[in-house]
Amino acid sequence: SSREEVENVVKAQVVGEINHIKRQEDTLLASLKGGIVGEQFRIMRANLNFLQHSADKQVILVTSSASGEGKSFVSLNLAAVLSKSGKKVALLDFDLRKPDDSLPNSLNGKGIKDYLLGEARLEEIVQPVGELPSLHLYPSGSIIAEVGDLILSDKTDELFATLQSGYDCLVVNTPPVALVGDALILQKYSTIVGYVIREGKTKKKHLRFINSLIESKKFNNAIVIYNGVKTGMKYGYYGYGYTKNNSYFDRDGKNRILPVFKKKRNPVA
Repeated sequence: SSREEVENVVKAQVVGEINHIKRQEDTLLASLKGGIVGEQFRIMRANLNFLQHSADKQVILVTSSASGEGKSFVSLNLAAVLSKSGKKVALLDFDLRKPDDSLPNSLNGKGIKDYLLGEARLEEIVQPVGELPSLHLYPSGSIIAEVGDLILSDKTDELFATLQSGYDCLVVNTPPVALVGDALILQKYSTIVGYVIREGKTKKKHLRFINSLIESKKFNNAIVIYNGVKTGMKYGYYGYGYTKNNSYFDRDGKNRILPVFKKKRNPVA
């Protein structure tokens, strides 16, 4: 799907876009490196904070339509950049059916699946992420087929209640919603749902599918994250965009010389 198709079809706000990254080794914690991708994640963080300024605890559920659209990459880097802003963040990998290599593997083979089955305690599955002391990963654990029944258990309620009491923000990576219904079950715990759309990858029929989820209220507070962009950056801090040479412009197209932070309606990262 192109940017124009997303804007014209999807009834949800685009809060950020992420440029295409050519090399696989550059995708892990790309938000912490210099350059445009790091800035794009900081812009997304600012926009999410603006939209959720009244939320005491943020629970950001991340999903997509199909595999290969970058939801795990977005989850990891969004969690990382949130932790760099002084928040204590937990990244939960709830893709229990098919864990993604974009996320660090469990150190001892145990994860959320084992906790939900009553076979592990939280302190046994939590692990650090790189050099980020305020970011903790709760990996998926070993693959399990009957996920739906498992995440409907009281242990899932217990998990979210416990982690929300100990963290400022939870980022929840979930399976593609067009393939399985896990994200629909878990969305009740979220304050916002980030739907990842990938340029040239997400099908047009899935744009309409997103709308059906929003209109039927199966997803509340849905926003769009536009990933894999190759056609020039557009979305900047809330209410702003970029020209092709990355100069700031307001939505009316007028160039702005002053920094966007001068306007009160724009959040500060």
